[in-house]
Amino acid sequence: MPQNPLQFSPVLVTPGALLTSEVTTGGTAVTVITGPCRGGFVSNPASAAGQGLGSTEDLYLDMVNVPGSTDATGNGTTQTLVAGQSFAIPPLRPGVLVRVNATSSGHLFSGVVW
Repeated sequence: MPQNPLQFSPVLVTPGALLTSEVTTGGTAVTVITGPCRGGFVSNPASAAGQGLGSTEDLYLDMVNVPGSTDATGNGTTQTLVAGQSFAIPPLRPGVLVRVNATSSGHLFSGVVW
């Protein structure tokens, strides 16, 4: 009997933490995901308290190059995450790095990888 094309064997995926959840030194990018992975997300908290700062600021994410820490230092592959915004990470091949950067030291963010 033919198999129903809508049925499939589920792939068990275990969510995991990012490699770090803080830009330790403002202006110095940190690696948050190293491929391979099936996907994930990175979120820039909506509040200054959530970011661990006195006021909210943008978070810069890049899957190709090292991101800068300001709008002026971005490049064609850098994504800017404003306060409260998230970025969905697609499946990544082995060796692909996801890096983030921010202006201030101690900028906190969150996310999950699977």
